[in-house]
Amino acid sequence: MADELVRATDEEKSALITRLGEVPEVDLMPGVKTRIVPAKNMTLSFAHVGPNVIGTPHSHDYEQVIVGLSGKIDILVDGLLYAVNAGEVIVVPGGAEHAGLTGDEDCHVVEIFSPARRDLEEKLAAAVAGVAPAVVPRSPDDAEPENGYPRASEEERSAMVTRIEDVPMVELRPGSNTAIVPASNITLSFLHLSPGLEAKPHSHPHEQVVVLLKGEMEIALEGKLYTVAAGEVGVLPGGIPHSGVTRAVECDVLDVFSPARKDFEEKLADAKAQQR
Repeated sequence: MADELVRATDEEKSALITRLGEVPEVDLMPGVKTRIVPAKNMTLSFAHVGPNVIGTPHSHDYEQVIVGLSGKIDILVDGLLYAVNAGEVIVVPGGAEHAGLTGDEDCHVVEIFSPARRDLEEKLAAAVAGVAPAVVPRSPDDAEPENGYPRASEEERSAMVTRIEDVPMVELRPGSNTAIVPASNITLSFLHLSPGLEAKPHSHPHEQVVVLLKGEMEIALEGKLYTVAAGEVGVLPGGIPHSGVTRAVECDVLDVFSPARKDFEEKLADAKAQQR
């Protein structure tokens, strides 16, 4: 099937695939820089948080899912501190007061906001245009140091933070296995693909954002073949037939679907039931 497709031109690829290294960084606050990738129903923020950052507690209407990529960050949610390490996910409900705090080391996270945050997209547009955003220095009174907040108990933490390796794997098809992390507005699928896979074309009403974490794959969409490598992000509109192909290397992918995929949540529930 893949051999029958026409490879996308560089212009066509740039319209669908974003190379994170080419996205200008946006200064969100002192010590926090991010690269923003917009989609229709969600906004992704690939943030680098420096050491000893104390965020100001704030709230917004967006659900915010935070995926730890490296290092450690403490997320304050409604007065409790939750440690989030690399390979862990926390879901912050819309309306909850929250902030991020780091210790002596920096960290990298992916934040996924749903619905989409147009204010972050405006910051991206300004960065693309070369307009430096105003960064308001944080007052020492904006937030207390870490020891001013109680740390969540293990039970409280397990209700909020998901360790991806603890999630039972779901086989979507031979060679395609995923750990599913549900949220209210989106569904995260941490997918491992074996070499030499060729999925059948399929479609779903959900918008799908494909984040390549490791390796390389090809996405077939509307008669074109797009190569996606680690550090690149593809945004696939809902309702359009597409498929994925791997060649000689395995790959790890974070798929984010919006709205939430209830069929995936059912697969996760079945996997948990079999694990008992």
